[in-house]
Amino acid sequence: MTAGIIYYLRSGCVWEMLPSDFGPYKTVYGWYARLCDDKIFQKLFHELKQAFFKRKNKKVKRLCTDGSLVQHCRKNELTGHNPRNKNKSTVNKVMTTDENGLPLSHLLTHGTAHDSIFFSSSLHAALENITLEDDWYAHADKGFRSEEHTSELQSHSFISYAVFC
Repeated sequence: MTAGIIYYLRSGCVWEMLPSDFGPYKTVYGWYARLCDDKIFQKLFHELKQAFFKRKNKKVKRLCTDGSLVQHCRKNELTGHNPRNKNKSTVNKVMTTDENGLPLSHLLTHGTAHDSIFFSSSLHAALENITLEDDWYAHADKGFRSEEHTSELQSHSFISYAVFC
């Protein structure tokens, strides 16, 4: 089952096109859905990130945040018909990485919510168990720009400055 799930995630194929070597696609999908519902992938990501930074004693200079809409076939509390995506059922995936592209946080949010709402929470999640350089900064695209959120971050001395391009 694990190999089938990894194949699906890496290849991007639809479940019906999963090679039969991995077993019936409905069975593999059932395990994948259970792992997602139990938040196993989120827990695994958190543990791997924590172990990596503890072992490497790595400092981060730049945090980069971006989001993307992902079509989602299963209805749950995060999916919604998004007018920005032809009213398809979507989930918003927000990720923060370091300057080398190493993922530091991964949030799944409601597909109809605006990106700027999640900038602060994505940065907070990214900063767990990592050390920052003294002159660190955060970078995000214009979709995350919000005067309210930027001033909130600066007022709490959470961030020296944020660049929105």
